[in-house]
Amino acid sequence: MNKMGKITKNYIYNLIYQMVSMLIPLFTAPYLSRILGPIGTGIYGYVNSATTLICSIVILGIYNYGNRQIAYVRDDPDAISNVFWQIMSSRVVIAIFGSVVYFAVTMSIGKYRSLFLIYYSYMIGYFIDPTWLFVGVEDMKWALLKNMLTKIIAVVSIFLFVKDSNDIDKYLFIQGISIALANAISFTQIKRYVRKPHLDFSNVKTDLINSALLFLPSVGTIIYTQCDKIMIELMTDNSQAVAFYDYSEKILTIPLAFILAINNAIMPRIANEFKRENKEQIQSLLNKSARCLLFISFPAMLGMIAISEKFIPWYLGNEFIPTVQAIKVMAPILLTNTLMGVSGSQYFTATNQVKILMLSQFSAMILNILVNAVLIPKYGFMGAAFATILTSCVCAVIQYVYMTKQIKFEGILRTALYYAVQAVIMYFVIAFATRTLPSKLSTTFLQILIGGSVYFVCAVLAKDRLVKEVFSKIRTVFYHSQK
Repeated sequence: MNKMGKITKNYIYNLIYQMVSMLIPLFTAPYLSRILGPIGTGIYGYVNSATTLICSIVILGIYNYGNRQIAYVRDDPDAISNVFWQIMSSRVVIAIFGSVVYFAVTMSIGKYRSLFLIYYSYMIGYFIDPTWLFVGVEDMKWALLKNMLTKIIAVVSIFLFVKDSNDIDKYLFIQGISIALANAISFTQIKRYVRKPHLDFSNVKTDLINSALLFLPSVGTIIYTQCDKIMIELMTDNSQAVAFYDYSEKILTIPLAFILAINNAIMPRIANEFKRENKEQIQSLLNKSARCLLFISFPAMLGMIAISEKFIPWYLGNEFIPTVQAIKVMAPILLTNTLMGVSGSQYFTATNQVKILMLSQFSAMILNILVNAVLIPKYGFMGAAFATILTSCVCAVIQYVYMTKQIKFEGILRTALYYAVQAVIMYFVIAFATRTLPSKLSTTFLQILIGGSVYFVCAVLAKDRLVKEVFSKIRTVFYHSQK
């Protein structure tokens, strides 16, 4: 299989993986929002954010570090096995230290201690996760299969056991144990790439230092994406506000699944080309992925704004109508995250330019905390929404100031302008055509159908290069199938 063919295949695997991860929680959201209510879902959002923050910090950047190290040696089977077990040995050390930190922090908080204890299984899942191996060798199939299986089990368990607002503990247990089970299942497939287990602690110090250096830039992102919900809870003592903000973020992750899939598929390839010192191929890959991501992000951003008012009432219930305003304010993160996906997740991470990532992410983190501290007491969760979009923009600007000095994006600004105009046309058509329709499932489907059709027609009329390439590939496949 040629290089671009393998990237396409892994993009599809990553896309399915991300869609399963994002869509299944959203599938259960209408049920949970009505059973647990704003208070119950807000408590879950707070506990999950605090646990994710602690877990992400103590585990360092060992996932991305392992992914990158495997990508560097993926043509050498013996090296793959040695690198895998060296990094797993480091994860054992991290697991012991992380567990001590988790219980020390959560027990000292005082609030929701029993729920934090139940949710410890979530951390166990993080500690034993081996899927970075499959990402590094560009074989996402096994990560996809285990994710689908455990997500289905979790969904069934939620409908069977979570029956009223007092079942928040059962919901947390199901969510945590499903992560641990999913990653335990992944170990059944590592034998395809590694030899029998042999823990080697001789390289732990080096691995931890290098993963920490790779992790430092993302500390800012992790803190300002998780700390907002924690600050809302602590500064307002209002779990409902946490729920409104949390659901707005979750809903916006639906189109982000496409973006994350492309990032995960492209980064190992760029890392491999970087090791080969193939700058031309890196530039070609970045230009293609940027064009594709912008094609998705502009209609996604304006589409979410257009459908939110008709979507939230039937999806979450009238108690969650405040979520609509948060979605409208935060929708631009679909564009800024797209831009940072190209610069940070794909390029700077793959080429190990840690200092630039650190500068952008830490600047965003500090700004986010300061703006949250000022706006949340006065504006509640909407203050956190404004802080999120502001800091995301700042982070993207900093990264591109440096990236454009190294990579030339040919015609990308003109392309972005075309996509923006097409998305604006799409937005107004959706708003006008469905303005009198009631809030129900069929209206949302109609809005998506209208928006997708209008945007696609605009792209065809504009003779978009990406659309022409897709049509060309379809014709080629059809031609070969007729032979």
